[in-house]
Amino acid sequence: MADTQTSTPAPERSRFQRNHERIYGAAISLFAARGPDAVTMEDIADAAGMSRSSVFNHFPSKTLILATFFTRMTDEVIAEARAEPARDFRSALIDLGRIAGTHAMQQGPIVAAIAGLTAPSQPLAPTEQATDAAMLTYMLALIESGQARGEVRDDHPASALANLLLAVLTASAHEWVANGQATDLSTLLESRFSLILDGLMQKN
Repeated sequence: MADTQTSTPAPERSRFQRNHERIYGAAISLFAARGPDAVTMEDIADAAGMSRSSVFNHFPSKTLILATFFTRMTDEVIAEARAEPARDFRSALIDLGRIAGTHAMQQGPIVAAIAGLTAPSQPLAPTEQATDAAMLTYMLALIESGQARGEVRDDHPASALANLLLAVLTASAHEWVANGQATDLSTLLESRFSLILDGLMQKN
């Protein structure tokens, strides 16, 4: 029986993806320069050199662009942390805080806009849940490896420790935004992770 499902030919899929990335890149550049609130969909269309309807076909709202950015930034932070040379648990966690802080500081206006849209009733709450889940999975793997090597205390479940670290990361980022991004987020995360590490690390 013939396959009756329609599919987009490969060249068309490729063109769609190129246009998608073109619009996304234009939007992020504008958001970084002006802040998302000051950018309209028409501005994005003009910057991308495309029609307003084309922009809406790819991103029906600015919120969806911010959600895409939030997801990609989290994925990039985790990928960079994983790519660091093999090291002990303390170094791995400090590296994660440094990388997360650096990414956030590089895109301050966008991160500030996202932070204001992640409360339970806000449109980016589901995106934050998904990014938190990805970060939690990475942190859990770090803790379990540290426990297996005898570096991390094993008298508490690894999942509880991972949730604690995630809470510190999230709360610190929101505090940094609320305080006008006046401090170095990487340094703040390193300091707070170090305090927790003093209690987590196995005493020899």
